[in-house]
Amino acid sequence: MSATSTFQKINNFLARYPLLPLIFIYLLHTLFTLHTRSLWFSDEVRYANVYEHLVQHQKWLVLYLNGVPYPDKPPLYFWFLHLLSQLTTLKGPLLFFLGSAISGFLYLLATYFLGKVVLQDPKRVFIGCALLLTNFYFLGLIHYFRMDLLFATFILVAHIFLFVYLEKEKIPFLYLGFFCSFLALLTKGPLGFAFPLLTFLFYALLTKKKNLLLNKHLGFALLGVLGLAGLWLVGAYLVEGKDFIHNILYDQIYRRATNTWHHPQPFYHYFLVFPLVVLPWSLLFLFPRQLKLFQLSKGEKFLLTFFFSGFTLLSLISIKIAVYLLPLFAPFFLFCSRFFISSKMAIRKPLGFFFLLLAIILPWINYFPVIDVTLQGLPLLSLMFLVLAIILLKKNFTPYQSLIFLLLTLPFIFIFTATKVAPSLDPLMSPKNQALVIKKYIQQGYTPLAYKIYSGIYTYYAGKNIKETKEIEEVKKQLQENPHTILIMPEKYYQKYEDVLKGLKIVHKQKIVEQDYLLLVRG
Repeated sequence: MSATSTFQKINNFLARYPLLPLIFIYLLHTLFTLHTRSLWFSDEVRYANVYEHLVQHQKWLVLYLNGVPYPDKPPLYFWFLHLLSQLTTLKGPLLFFLGSAISGFLYLLATYFLGKVVLQDPKRVFIGCALLLTNFYFLGLIHYFRMDLLFATFILVAHIFLFVYLEKEKIPFLYLGFFCSFLALLTKGPLGFAFPLLTFLFYALLTKKKNLLLNKHLGFALLGVLGLAGLWLVGAYLVEGKDFIHNILYDQIYRRATNTWHHPQPFYHYFLVFPLVVLPWSLLFLFPRQLKLFQLSKGEKFLLTFFFSGFTLLSLISIKIAVYLLPLFAPFFLFCSRFFISSKMAIRKPLGFFFLLLAIILPWINYFPVIDVTLQGLPLLSLMFLVLAIILLKKNFTPYQSLIFLLLTLPFIFIFTATKVAPSLDPLMSPKNQALVIKKYIQQGYTPLAYKIYSGIYTYYAGKNIKETKEIEEVKKQLQENPHTILIMPEKYYQKYEDVLKGLKIVHKQKIVEQDYLLLVRG
């Protein structure tokens, strides 16, 4: 059977049942890769402890981390995890990774239905979803414990409802859209409300539907979102008081947006980062003429409005983290499906050279001075990419055939990566080993004290809240008052205060990501 006839049969099946193979491919990526590694620094171990507080100490309205209020995030994602736990009886890391896998699946479904509603072209919808399922960043994120996938899913569903309202002016869809934006807000914060609102405003102006901007129902919908958010803030105020609300409104929202202390980047940051996070499909930028930015449909205009308004918003705010781009993946990949309809671009060659480059680099990673662990499975992973590269360079695939080829082969590469390569990163990426040493000392009667660490990174695996301080005088005081103290400290601070800490001996050292951490007790 020729390759052409094989692809034709696959194409016919996809035309009839476009969602089924997408679900199958997604299941391949996730069913065999749940809980293959420890929880990693910094978010995973911290969120695990936040969930522990929610369940064990009934912290349902205001989240807690390491025994103190945690204003950084709203609670909805952790409610979702608890519901999932009740339905499955799962606990611990397996529950957390399952939550990410289900969130990723919901994001895939939201992308599919967004495409179905705005493009009304089953093949292009399938292509857009296939681009998502062959994007390295997305495939990595579905194996990482964060709330961003669920957050972005609510944003996508909000856009689906709002597009229907903008085109058909059926009022219930307006309220449904902004209610979903509230769910996004309650999952991660105000960007969940800002993305849909900006798309709505700019698309209404673009399509000259200014009457929809003056509609009383828009005002009611916006007031509804603000009112629901206000109810949560009132509840948080009653539980934690004025200072907590000030932290949320000023530090977590205003300062992060205008002059953040956390991941500040220049306005052009995402112009550099976006091509990296959409790999390998940033290679499409090599064929700008294939975009054909003329005779755009209403749906394509909506997708571009969604993308550019969101991208501009993210570029203007002070804090910039790659994962914030996640809501824009769906409109980007759905729009990029244009490349694969009757296109003669030779995308297989850049893809082939890209995978060839990966195959050349991977065997040497363990020799890089910045890598302090030995990664397992790199020669075999390199061989897999080499095979992909050779096939793409040798076979005369069309762009669509190249996409289908990757859709069918990448699951096996990512299964291998998740089960063999990723676990070998644990000594570098997870504080588990050091936390278990702390736990052992706690069981022997020692009191833990941490100096200038990233808050909450040890608590989950140590099984106990750990007192944290940024004052060296407080460290000296506790060491004098309680000889049975185990001090947790980055090595750079130990070197700075070594004279002050005389009499302490190092009982454990671990490099976590970029920094060495020490455990010290009296000798």
